[in-house]
Amino acid sequence: MKKSNLLSYFLLLLGISVLIYFLTTLDINSVKIGLKSLDGFAILFILFLTFLTVVIKAFRWQYLIVKATGKEITGWFSFLSIIAGVAVGSITPARAGEVAKPIMLKNTYGIRISETLSFVFSERAFDLLALIALFFLGLLFLPLKLGVYRFYTGILFSLFILLILILFIFPKHFKILLDFFIQKLCPDKWKLKCLDLNKSVFAGFSVLKKKDVAIMMVLTSFLSMVVEVFRLLFILTILGVNVNFWSVSFAFAVSVIFGILTMVPGGIGTTEVSQMAVLGTIIGLSNTNLLKLGVLLDRFFAYYLLVGIGSVVLIGTQKWKKKKEKNFL
Repeated sequence: MKKSNLLSYFLLLLGISVLIYFLTTLDINSVKIGLKSLDGFAILFILFLTFLTVVIKAFRWQYLIVKATGKEITGWFSFLSIIAGVAVGSITPARAGEVAKPIMLKNTYGIRISETLSFVFSERAFDLLALIALFFLGLLFLPLKLGVYRFYTGILFSLFILLILILFIFPKHFKILLDFFIQKLCPDKWKLKCLDLNKSVFAGFSVLKKKDVAIMMVLTSFLSMVVEVFRLLFILTILGVNVNFWSVSFAFAVSVIFGILTMVPGGIGTTEVSQMAVLGTIIGLSNTNLLKLGVLLDRFFAYYLLVGIGSVVLIGTQKWKKKKEKNFL
């Protein structure tokens, strides 16, 4: 077994262990009381918000492929690709499973993986930027009355915006700078892989030179994250947890970034625990059972449900591919 696969399985097992421990801390009576507050309308609205984020990301992927390759793909295919990417990401660290999208494009439309792989990295970059923006905005509007705190938060946010502008206005210079650090700091055995990865990441920025593409990527990435935050806010409000949009934005951004940094596939366990810990600290709850339930419900709809559906999509896609190859032969 390859070391990379062994690491993936270890991290996945670690995440599942953390999630199981998190589940054992729940009070069953509080869970029953909380679940009673979820009526049919609330569940349907949560499902609507969940699939709305998928629709937004599907539109973004479809739009990006058309602009980059000139080839039209259907909205339904793009929708299924996003869900399949979530499923594969459940067994790969740092959402690397989203490379399933270029593979599906090749199998269905004959578009070479080398043409579209870099755009997966572009999407991830925009998602990360949207998360960081939510982090700073949440930090800026947290219910703290320290003038000095708000001043330095504003400075950090301004520097973040400046860094983004430099990144997108001068991507070649940014790539050269990163190549320099990789050459100097990266161990020899990883150097070539890191340089190739850096090249792939910045290759996707070529299509972003078009103003309309860059604007669309920014809008769709930020909008999908806002919908995710609103879904969590809605669930917590239904359960009776007193939170506001900015607190949830900050906690959501911290938990997702933390999940990415831990490299646990899908952020299983780590996302739930960190999200609950940050929100619990901000709002100062003594009894966190309803908060835990809200976090778990949000993750169920936003991640675990999509993983299940995506797994079915992947199995169906493989069967269709084999049937097609058999008929061709």
